[in-house]
Amino acid sequence: MEVPDYSGPRRMPASVSGPMLWPTSTSVTVWDGGADDDISLYGFVGVTGKLVVPERYEGYAYCRDAAGRVSFVVATATGKKADVLDLTGKVIAHAPSQEASCGPPGLVVFTRVIDSESGNVLDGIMDVTSGAILLPHAAGRKVAVVHAGTVDVTEKKGTYFLNPRTGKRTPHPGWVTDAGLEPGAPGLPASTVRPNQSEAGLSGYVGLNGKWLAKPSFTEASAFQNGYAVVQSAESRYTFLDTRFHRSGGEWDSIDRVESRVSDGWKVVGYLVSGDAGQSLLGPDLRVIIAPGAATIACSWDGNGACSAVAADRSASLVVLPEGTVTAMPAGFTVAVSGSFAADKVVTDDDDNGASRVVALRSGNALALDGPSSCQAVATAWVVCKPFSQVLPPVVIDAGGRRTAFATAEAVDDPTSSGGAAYYWVVAGRYQGFIDASGAWRYRESRYTRVEE
Repeated sequence: MEVPDYSGPRRMPASVSGPMLWPTSTSVTVWDGGADDDISLYGFVGVTGKLVVPERYEGYAYCRDAAGRVSFVVATATGKKADVLDLTGKVIAHAPSQEASCGPPGLVVFTRVIDSESGNVLDGIMDVTSGAILLPHAAGRKVAVVHAGTVDVTEKKGTYFLNPRTGKRTPHPGWVTDAGLEPGAPGLPASTVRPNQSEAGLSGYVGLNGKWLAKPSFTEASAFQNGYAVVQSAESRYTFLDTRFHRSGGEWDSIDRVESRVSDGWKVVGYLVSGDAGQSLLGPDLRVIIAPGAATIACSWDGNGACSAVAADRSASLVVLPEGTVTAMPAGFTVAVSGSFAADKVVTDDDDNGASRVVALRSGNALALDGPSSCQAVATAWVVCKPFSQVLPPVVIDAGGRRTAFATAEAVDDPTSSGGAAYYWVVAGRYQGFIDASGAWRYRESRYTRVEE
């Protein structure tokens, strides 16, 4: 398949009208004082399909307002204070330090790194509009966002919830282990032991009122997602808690969350559980999709909820979460790559599991690979298969099961929505840029364009 023609920039709107920034990526080699190091530099293309911010940042994050809409971008680079960009690419503020991340709406958490290996960092909070420091750096101070009006602050003397706008502090017991509080969740998982201590503590759940809602009695405890949390008892058994802290969904030897990528992280779309009767697959509401012991189940970490269920007779089904749809795979294919692709399974001389064929499930077209490969989904539109042999180049396969002329492909999510790829960043020969799901160029640049120093 030939590289598609490029007639110039084409519009790249988001699902919600208005300005938006789409991240470009250029790989460069830098000297770190001891050896060459390959890093990625990021710039941004606007909705017109033209570059509005040259590749000069080493990291970025989309930050949201109180309604959940993207409102600005925090971009970071070594040796410079972090920039805050509006959605046209204009720098509207600078953080006080090199490292910064999204805080509650309109705020930025800025970080001074003392020792990255030990996790010794100092956090503060800045108002983007006024530039006012609402919480300065302090020894041992770390900040984690709980929700739009609250952060969790850990200091040498203890820990507390803080409303950065009003300054109200609510001391609480334990140390929060996962600060993300979804709407409707009763509280946050917290440990009786400060993080990075040698001894192990017990975990429970603390409320925003500063009191234990579920006293520490668990070896492990997760944050609530979709109304359920996963906990491990002292007997090394796992179960679920509902929002009333009632046990639900049975007891298991293990519970693994199946996650799907969304624009601002990952969401749980189901659970792969294992017990005395074998493996089982549950939906996000704990309904049984594959009964215990009915099949050997494997879920692809990058397949956005795609799992394979292989029966004793080697027949295989593709299960897509959270819907729980079950579809028979073609004979000889047993690995779920995504909701649109499946692969076979081969074992190399080095005992690596790989694929020798990939099938596009909608068209039924199967493609033989040049050698055993590791295949990774790119949303549902593409698959990238990298041969174990470093002599052979990667192969990018489209939804029709055809080999493309692209060397790499990476999904770029629509940051305004709850998930789903908007465009794809690809490399083809001496070019790189954005394409849509059909493979048509939206923006293209030379891979050898000089980036800013």
